Amino acid sequence: MLLIFALIVTPAAIAIRFTSRPVFAMVIGVVLALLFTWLGLSLAYFSPHPVSFFITSLAFLTYLAVRLSEPLRRSLVRGKATEPLS
Repeated sequence: MLLIFALIVTPAAIAIRFTSRPVFAMVIGVVLALLFTWLGLSLAYFSPHPVSFFITSLAFLTYLAVRLSEPLRRSLVRGKATEPLS
């Protein structure tokens, strides 16, 4: 159940942080879910830990990184918007 939740909700939550357009958010979410799955499978192949551990950890750490970087991204966007035109 946790793996299904991590593969459906987490990529979508990450994707909506990058775009407000639904089509782009769906594409980003699908790409992220595939990326988490393949990276989790690859890591689990060389480890004694289960696949679900790696997939959910990758999804959570990516979500955490996106959420923590939001203030930095907002300040960068605001800085570009307030620069005078030359």
